[in-house]
Amino acid sequence: PMGASKNLAPAAFLARSHSGHRDLMRWTTTFWMIFGLCHGLIGQPLADFENFNLPAAKYINDASPDTGFASGEIMVPNFFDPNFQYWEGWAISAVTDNQTPGYQNQYSAIPGGGANGSAQYAVGYSPSGAVIHLTGSSQGQPMDGMYLTNSTYAYMAMRDGDAFAKKFGGATGMDPDFFSMTIRAWKGGLPGTDSLVVYLADYRSPDPADDYILDKWIWVDLSLLGPADSLTLKLQSSDVGSFGMNTPAYFCVDEIRTNPAPSATDSPSSRASFRLWPNPVDAILHVAYPDGAFRLEIRDLQGTLRLQTGLDRITSVIEVPVQSLPSGYYVLTAEGVDGQTALPFVRH
Repeated sequence: PMGASKNLAPAAFLARSHSGHRDLMRWTTTFWMIFGLCHGLIGQPLADFENFNLPAAKYINDASPDTGFASGEIMVPNFFDPNFQYWEGWAISAVTDNQTPGYQNQYSAIPGGGANGSAQYAVGYSPSGAVIHLTGSSQGQPMDGMYLTNSTYAYMAMRDGDAFAKKFGGATGMDPDFFSMTIRAWKGGLPGTDSLVVYLADYRSPDPADDYILDKWIWVDLSLLGPADSLTLKLQSSDVGSFGMNTPAYFCVDEIRTNPAPSATDSPSSRASFRLWPNPVDAILHVAYPDGAFRLEIRDLQGTLRLQTGLDRITSVIEVPVQSLPSGYYVLTAEGVDGQTALPFVRH
């Protein structure tokens, strides 16, 4: 991102909450529904997989005669071998069983359904990396983002261990285990220079209270990866054996929002210039704020104000120190003459 920047003094932060990361991870899906409303106000093509009209508790793991499943302006590849009933790539699911562990429950998302209370979602499985292809007018354009969560199979394997995978944290709970996804944009057969790493589970903190395995749908901002005609989603785990990763290579996505190619009559919206990076963030959050914005606010899941600062009209990018915030989920709001615009972010 281009533009001048300035630093905010750490004193700009208000008193921090003493609630731990584990408590933050247990909040209800109401907060994520608010995020969904923020993103649903824009007219991007939406891949929500509801077009498959699956009965409750059913799934599709064979896209033939097609090579994948299409929704909105994306296509997710699918390989199915009828001789061995083996599939790889992507399946579409309406399964809600988030209680049964093991391989027989490989089509379930741990929240028990799709993002924002929807019925259907996509399940990714690929030890070598899954792919999302952009189609139509979205091909070659930057993406907005998508919702991501763990599958029930992977979640319970990490939480409890099984015949192949270890219990995260080990016997003492202090093993620095992790399960992460690296997302990279590709265009014209070439990888983008930037990538995004999202942690589906993270036990690397010396404080066990910070350990978590993701059990909610989270919004992943993909806009900073730049123009793309496809994305690669590569899983990594600390639990690796002789044949590769032991953690089940499953995850779930929903509500993938792409950006169509602009027409000659399109004009930039205020939200189009409102970006933050990196996301998730460790220490410094860079914020490009929209024209006309005069104040930034950061609130936690409880709605508690954590930061409030005025903005000048000289620079359009600001550096926000967030290292004093507890790990968890937050909303950054830009207030301006045209109202409020909100974006979620994750503090590691």
